[in-house]
Amino acid sequence: MKDAGRALADIRGYLEEDRRPHVAVTVNVEELPLIHLRIANDGRMPAKELRLTISRGFFSFGDPEQNLAQSASFNQEIGSFPPGAELFFPLAETSTIFGAAADGMATPSRFWVTVSYRHGDEIVEEATEIDLNAFRDAVARPNALATEIRKIRELLAAILEERSLRR
Repeated sequence: MKDAGRALADIRGYLEEDRRPHVAVTVNVEELPLIHLRIANDGRMPAKELRLTISRGFFSFGDPEQNLAQSASFNQEIGSFPPGAELFFPLAETSTIFGAAADGMATPSRFWVTVSYRHGDEIVEEATEIDLNAFRDAVARPNALATEIRKIRELLAAILEERSLRR
């Protein structure tokens, strides 16, 4: 009977975990050489009273006028951050972050982003280390749609060539 009670408690815990907000901080490199910072609620409930902090200034594209640490998202509380919501911040191109002129101050390759939010009576605080060095030599993933279009174009060209040979 104790095992059944423990199993039921485990299931309840899993269901509660599944139904909560989950604010994730990730690096998006789908548009390499441009790197983005993505903050999203990948959970099923809204994150209340969301606060974002960044450990140091990050000048988007190396521009001092675009300091991520000074942006509204990192300086004002977000009352409710619903499931599926995301914030997308362009950081810079890889050449700006890692190039010969990069000084590591305007566009640091390592920093921390902390999210703090309320879920019911619980306060959640999570810090994520962003290490852009992992993407230093990365290349863009081939675009699946462009690849398919190229295949179709090659097939059409082959069909047209075959037809012209028949004439």
